[in-house]
Amino acid sequence: MKSVSLWITAVCCVAAAQAQSPVVSDGGVANAASFERGAGIAPGSMISIFGTNLASGLARLDTVPLSTTIADVSVTFNGIAAPLQFVSENMIAAQVPWEVLPDPSVSGAASVVVTRPGTQSQAVTIPIIPVAPAVYRVHPWTTQAMALNADGTLVAATGTVEGFQSHPANVGDAILVYANGLGAVTPGIATGANSQDITRITQTTPTVLIQGQSAKVTFSGLSPKVPGLNLLNVVVPAGVTSSDAAPIQIQIGSTTTTAQITIAVRSQ
Repeated sequence: MKSVSLWITAVCCVAAAQAQSPVVSDGGVANAASFERGAGIAPGSMISIFGTNLASGLARLDTVPLSTTIADVSVTFNGIAAPLQFVSENMIAAQVPWEVLPDPSVSGAASVVVTRPGTQSQAVTIPIIPVAPAVYRVHPWTTQAMALNADGTLVAATGTVEGFQSHPANVGDAILVYANGLGAVTPGIATGANSQDITRITQTTPTVLIQGQSAKVTFSGLSPKVPGLNLLNVVVPAGVTSSDAAPIQIQIGSTTTTAQITIAVRSQ
C-alpha cells in the first residue's frame, strides 16, 4: 500500500508541474501595436505573447537596457534571449532580438519558447520579415492613434479621450506618431537598448498617409528613451478635409497598415 501511495503522490506531483507549464496560445505571438496574429514580425520590434501560465503574476522592470529575465521568466527567439518589458500570467511584452536572423533584410522564421523555472512552453514558429509596420493606439480597444501635437497633446477631437488633453492637428502642423516594426536602423543598436546616445534612423523611410494623402516625413527612427519604439515626425498635408476620424496609415513597399486607426485633423 505504501508503494502505491508513493506512486500516486509522484503522479500527482508530475501532473501539477505539467499544469504549471507555460502555454503559448495558437497565433499568440503578435505585433505589440496592431495585435495582428499570424502576421510577420520584424526584428527589433515589440511583440505581445499571449497564453496561459506564462508567469506566476504581473512583474516588470524599468531598467535600460531591458532585462532578459523577469520573475524567473525568460523568452527566446531561435535560442536568443529576448529583452522583456513585463510578464504576467496571460501576457508577456518582449522585444524581438535584432539578431534573430543572420540577415535582417531577408525573411525567415523564429522558434519562440517561454521558460519558467523547471519547465518551458512548446516551441511556436513565427514568420520574421524585414518590416512589419503598425501604428500604436491610445488603447487597444480604440481606433485613436497614439499621435501627439507639437504641444504634447493628443491629435484627437478636444475632450474625446479620457485622461488626455487633445485637439485636432491643422494642415501644415507637425505631429509625432508612435509606431512599431519599421525595421533596421542606422547606426545599428544593441537588443534591449534605447537610442539615447545617438540618433538612429530607419534604413527605409516609410510613406505616411493621412486620409490617403501622402504626408511629409521629416524623421523616422527610434525613440531615445523607450527600447524598440519607432517614432515618426509627420507634417499634415494639404488636401485633407476636416475630420475627427481621419485614417493614418504607414506604407512600406507593398505593405500598408489598416485604415481603421485615426487622428483628428482640420483643413483650416
